[in-house]
Amino acid sequence: MTATTTSSPPPGPLHESLARAASISRFFAALLVAAVSARFAVAGFQRAFGTASSPSPSSSASGAPHAAPLVRPKTAPSQAVLRAPGPPRSIQLGVSAGPARSEIYVNGRLLGNTPFVGDTSCKTGMPLKIELVPSIGPPLVYERECRGTMIEISGPPP
Repeated sequence: MTATTTSSPPPGPLHESLARAASISRFFAALLVAAVSARFAVAGFQRAFGTASSPSPSSSASGAPHAAPLVRPKTAPSQAVLRAPGPPRSIQLGVSAGPARSEIYVNGRLLGNTPFVGDTSCKTGMPLKIELVPSIGPPLVYERECRGTMIEISGPPP
């Protein structure tokens, strides 16, 4: 008795082309996932260590008319070093001043829109620069010191 072996027919050119296309697609998908993962890793590192710079209004692709103003310290760096900051703390911030839906920036960082009640962090004794940026008109700038447990802004800037 002889053993019969069944063999499949050799793959045709269509099968080979599809197999090659699938292999190439998997390679490009893996490459894309690696690139996106690397970008998220870099962004996470920058955010964790504070090396991320906020985009300037001139580099905005959308050309938003109410982009955040640049925040520059009023004291020289040597004077800022001499002032020893206290421990970090979380304070409650309440803002009801300015036009409705104005953007609120604390030390250059966007917190939300007016009216606003929320928390922010700062180091005891350090200055806080609070800016209200309405969609139309100049920004309103308030300067406060980080102390206590709450800062309330309800009137025009001093």
